[in-house]
Amino acid sequence: MTQSVDKAWSGQYVGVRDVDTLKCRVRPFIRFWLEFEAADGIHLSFCGCTAVDLDDALRLIGDKYYGHAATPRPIRVVADVDLSTLPEWVRTAAAPPVWRGIWYPVTGIEP
Repeated sequence: MTQSVDKAWSGQYVGVRDVDTLKCRVRPFIRFWLEFEAADGIHLSFCGCTAVDLDDALRLIGDKYYGHAATPRPIRVVADVDLSTLPEWVRTAAAPPVWRGIWYPVTGIEP
């Protein structure tokens, strides 16, 4: 089986399986910092997530923290967040944001 890599994008590559065609496609991951409005029933105020896009990040957060309930829309989203701009209490408690998944809050390291 041959793998196709898009050479047009010059940044970091990580593999993501394309379920529709069962071919290996390569897409960059994006580090997101999301902030949610505090309200009854909201489980998170802040979340750091590495994903292929915002919809993927919201899906990961929804699966992890909200189950079958609707994931609330964030009030602030920072894509490609520079971790040095986050508060120290986040930086010291965050998991490495180098693979797809939630890195803050840490509930276990799951590559």
